[in-house]
Amino acid sequence: MGALATAKVMKSLPEIALSVVSASRRYGSVIALDGIDLDVRKGEMLTLLGPSGSGKTTLLKVIAGFEVPDEGEILIDTKNVTLTPPSKREIGMVFQNYALFPHLTVSQNVAFPLQMRKISKFDIAARVSQILSMVDLAGYGERLPRQLSGGQQQRVALARAIVFGPNLLLLDEPFGALDRKLREQMQLEVRRLQQKLGLTAVFVTHDQEEALILSDRIAVMDAGKISQLDTPQAIYHRPANRFVADFIGESNLFRATVIAGGYAELENGINVKLSSEIPSTGTVIGLVIRPERLRQAEQGSIESKINGLITEIVFLGETIKYRIRDELGFEVLVRWPFLSNEKTLQLGEQVSISWNHEDMHLVKWL
Repeated sequence: MGALATAKVMKSLPEIALSVVSASRRYGSVIALDGIDLDVRKGEMLTLLGPSGSGKTTLLKVIAGFEVPDEGEILIDTKNVTLTPPSKREIGMVFQNYALFPHLTVSQNVAFPLQMRKISKFDIAARVSQILSMVDLAGYGERLPRQLSGGQQQRVALARAIVFGPNLLLLDEPFGALDRKLREQMQLEVRRLQQKLGLTAVFVTHDQEEALILSDRIAVMDAGKISQLDTPQAIYHRPANRFVADFIGESNLFRATVIAGGYAELENGINVKLSSEIPSTGTVIGLVIRPERLRQAEQGSIESKINGLITEIVFLGETIKYRIRDELGFEVLVRWPFLSNEKTLQLGEQVSISWNHEDMHLVKWL
């Protein structure tokens, strides 16, 4: 490869802002991190998503410098910071509990990291004014934290974390204390600011919907490992394994056995056509079908379908969710748009449900 071609390839590769290299962390017999490898690209929002105990918060602490890995390295902008204290890593952090200084005004809270960096008073005043405007807090500079709402306090915490232009922004479940409407508003505001300023950010949450909304990529964690690292769309529609399929959103996850002719047999005896790469006959697999991909089967249809009774109806505003059970106790969850001018199904009603085989995704069961 010539020099020009090599330069073009290098230019097309994403620049890496943060690298976690073979990081492990143990607490006695508990393995919190099990050889994590992770690259975060410059300017992206990457979310660490997983249930309690999956290792996401420990990984954030290791990146921030609050914990030192037993093995492995942390690199920020290619610089090894594994043993560098948090104050020297040029990282901004936003916590769930805000962590504001109660005796300082909003302006003084935001100015604090600039004062620690010996910035001139004139520049501090200009930067604080600019960043407060960005987070819609212009005019609030002289108030104390206790005089602000929860959402306003979180904006102050965000302003303080980004006012000095950090190399990396870390957010540890920052919206957990907010009500749903305010949380959704703050999610969009943080995403807007992150994109506008080109910040590299690592976000920790256990909320799947929040991760799907905010992220360029999601690292789904389980038992100290990354189960899947991909875009929100890929993780939702093409989960890498049974854990991800079950954890991300609602799904119908069926155990099936591969049989001859490119089909698999479900536990209720129904045969379904496989569209992706077909494992060998006799292999036990998982078939994932999202509830919104199912539809009512047309009468006389010969395609794969499940006949059953509606056992549960949940109205969700824009959508309505039905649980359907066949005579063997086999259940299917469907979710369809709610149209007020159309007749809804009723409890106990008999329905037939079918799907396109292209909408099924195959995962390992074992």
